[in-house]
Amino acid sequence: MKGLWHSGSIRGANCGARCSLAYSGNTFYEKGNDIAKRIAELVARNKPEDVAALAREARDTMQLRHVPLFLVRELARRKGAGRLVAETIEHVIQRADELGEFVALYWKAGKEPLSAGVKRGLAAAFTKFDGYQLAKYNRESTVKLRDVLFLCHAKPKNAEQAALWKKLVENTLESPNTWEVALSAGKDKRETWERLLREGRVTGCGSPGEGHRPRSAVPLRHRGAARSETRGSNRKSDAEGHRGTRCAAESYGAAR
Repeated sequence: MKGLWHSGSIRGANCGARCSLAYSGNTFYEKGNDIAKRIAELVARNKPEDVAALAREARDTMQLRHVPLFLVRELARRKGAGRLVAETIEHVIQRADELGEFVALYWKAGKEPLSAGVKRGLAAAFTKFDGYQLAKYNRESTVKLRDVLFLCHAKPKNAEQAALWKKLVENTLESPNTWEVALSAGKDKRETWERLLREGRVTGCGSPGEGHRPRSAVPLRHRGAARSETRGSNRKSDAEGHRGTRCAAESYGAAR
């Protein structure tokens, strides 16, 4: 890894980014800030197409979030790379909160106007998110979603999206009633879980799109019994062809 890192190739930044920028800690060889500086230097020395390809790879293959944003931010400093910057931003931004994160990163050294390519990329990325995604990440942050919308001048794809963005701008977008949103707001875990059960919002058995029982919602003294029950259920399910786990609400009620 060290040899790649000092070779002058942007691929060397691949290893350094995974080890450092992903969590801004120390690596075996360099601190996060040092690696960020080195990546910026490598971006300036390599072909814009290679940098854009690495940003896509970091997001899609390595499942990194901050490293691709940093690569594109550095790429945006290159003259004549506007089209490539726009396309890459649209691709690597795959969560609504990354819109604000990118602008905050762009302004890390001080506020400055967004480049035309950055604006186009943010505008295109903004249209990818539906009401649930925007509401989920519409929270207090350095750069809010509504701020990004004002900055990039995104155009809605249809009347429905225009109405949704109007709610976002007016701060009337309702937050989704989910386990994750409640906990991010500091709500009590047990109370939240029991409320969602009462409201019928936790109804599945682990199937895609259905609710599941968070481990922390089950009292500690019952977890051993819950595990035994699940193992027994799995053996029975293998024989009978049924699904391998009990329904979340039933399991929680039995544990109590």
